[in-house]
Amino acid sequence: MLTIFLILLLAATAITLVSAAGDVKDLHTAHGIKIDNGKLIDEYNSNKEIGNVTPIESVDAGEKMIFEQDSEALQDVLSADPLVTEYIVDGTNVDGIYFMFGHDGDVFLAFVPTDNMKAGMLKRMNEFCQYQGVVK
Repeated sequence: MLTIFLILLLAATAITLVSAAGDVKDLHTAHGIKIDNGKLIDEYNSNKEIGNVTPIESVDAGEKMIFEQDSEALQDVLSADPLVTEYIVDGTNVDGIYFMFGHDGDVFLAFVPTDNMKAGMLKRMNEFCQYQGVVK
């Protein structure tokens, strides 16, 4: 009985460590956009890398990162359920659009530089983020 308990404890610890490591491969592919090792890939454009996705601790942590880039970033809540918020950033080192969204109870921050927001990309990114679905 003790051995079974220890095995279950080790398994739970391993799952927690993998989750905390920030693996974002379980996000769904949608509208020709997929995740590969934390990178946003445009399947409609020869698998071009168009941005990145980062797991974050909380909405507050994500907003802190965004507003450090641009203290006047424009915020727009695209969807309340699932939660998707868009931030247009015009920073000194980088400009583009951040998307904060949830997936299976976790919060993620996607970033797409302005140069990659062509050919309907804004609509596709909005739909991609909404498609992930927050588990409440």
